[in-house]
Amino acid sequence: ELGLSDRYTWIEADIMTVSLLPDAYDLVILAHVCRFIGEQQSRELLKKLYRCLLPGGTLVVADTLLFDDRSGPPFALTLDLSMLVNTSQGRIFTFQEFSTWLQDSGFQEVSRLDVAGPSPLIVAKKGEGRL
Repeated sequence: ELGLSDRYTWIEADIMTVSLLPDAYDLVILAHVCRFIGEQQSRELLKKLYRCLLPGGTLVVADTLLFDDRSGPPFALTLDLSMLVNTSQGRIFTFQEFSTWLQDSGFQEVSRLDVAGPSPLIVAKKGEGRL
C-alpha cells in the first residue's frame, strides 16, 4: 500500500527453530514474545537475534515491563500473575533484566525509549565490529 514491501522481510516461523542468516538484517523487531518463553529461552533468542543483525544493526524489543524494583505498574503486575498461572516459563521482566541479557548477548548499546503506550521500547545496537 505504501510501496515499501521491497524494504522489509516478514518471516513467519517458530522463532526458536527458524534459521536466520548471520549478518543479514539492519533491524529486527521482537514484539511480545519474551514474557511467554521465560528467561532461559529469551536469553537464547537474544543471542540468535544478535548474530542475525548486520554490524551496526538494531534490535527493538516491545513488551510489557515491570519497574526495576518489580513494584508496578499495576497492569504489568496483573499480567505477571497471569503469566505465572497460564504459562510454564512466562513472566514479566524488568528493563534491567533485559539490559543485562542484551549486553550478555553482545549488544553494546542498550537504551529505553519511552513512547506513548503502557510500556517503553528497548532499543539495542550491535556494534560496528564483530565479536
